[in-house]
Amino acid sequence: MPDRLGQEKDKKRSKTLLTIAGVLIGLNIVLFLLVPTQKNVSYDGQAVIYSASDESYEKACTVKLKGVLTQSVLLTDTFQAEFYISDVPGLTQDMRLYLQRKDGRWKGSVQDAYGQPVETGVWDVEATKDFAHITVAFAASYEKTADGGVESTFDPENAAFLCLDAPNRAYALRQYQELIRKQK
Repeated sequence: MPDRLGQEKDKKRSKTLLTIAGVLIGLNIVLFLLVPTQKNVSYDGQAVIYSASDESYEKACTVKLKGVLTQSVLLTDTFQAEFYISDVPGLTQDMRLYLQRKDGRWKGSVQDAYGQPVETGVWDVEATKDFAHITVAFAASYEKTADGGVESTFDPENAAFLCLDAPNRAYALRQYQELIRKQK
């Protein structure tokens, strides 16, 4: 009899431990699904603007990008950053970049200090899902109209672009083709 009583206590203890473990696993899954993760993304330095069609075109510029990538299993991934590239029409040092990941690509706008979208010489900003590779395409033309608006065009065959951390034109061109051209 005493042996049997000890076995029943062990069974009860095992069930309790399994129940607690199951609840903890369930809570971890729920937290994983509901709580977004954040990653700091920053770049502050020189980059080179290349042309898709002119192999000899290279223009040095200064790029400042400092933001937060927020990723979630259930919610839309977002990226918000301070954003500046020297010598880009309409882009000043107090601008922000706001992007959301939709349909496998990043969509959004360049915004002023008050969060209002503004027209700049930046046509598109694309990145890998984790922002390990970032490519910026520039408008082919950028002109202010008489009514205060902006008219800009994009020519993917002749576009100017930059790829952050690109060691050379060939690498930057490959990123441009993978991130910008395949989307258009």
